[in-house]
Amino acid sequence: MEAPYADLRRPRISLAEQRAVCKMLRAEGQRALTEERLFEAIETQRAIVRRALADTRRVRREDRKSTGQGRGARVRATPTAGAAWNPPPEPADTSGEVDYSKPAPPYPVELW
Repeated sequence: MEAPYADLRRPRISLAEQRAVCKMLRAEGQRALTEERLFEAIETQRAIVRRALADTRRVRREDRKSTGQGRGARVRATPTAGAAWNPPPEPADTSGEVDYSKPAPPYPVELW
């Protein structure tokens, strides 16, 4: 079912975007939601997304310049020391009985 806007010059929005903005505006205490308020809030949210994308591109571009990598080069993660997989320790008792009074031995990758 289509539900056209009162003003057809408005940009297209998804139902999820409309619901999220309505929820945000109600949380701010605005009970009377008008088409004008709704589209102002949507434009504000879209501007935040555009600004974040531009900032991300700028930071990535600066990072590539600082590392000496050219355009389109992928930045690869460097392995950390001790990142190799260590198998779990072998159980000392193989009789099948578990002594629950003793603490379990931590795996080498766990931080306690």
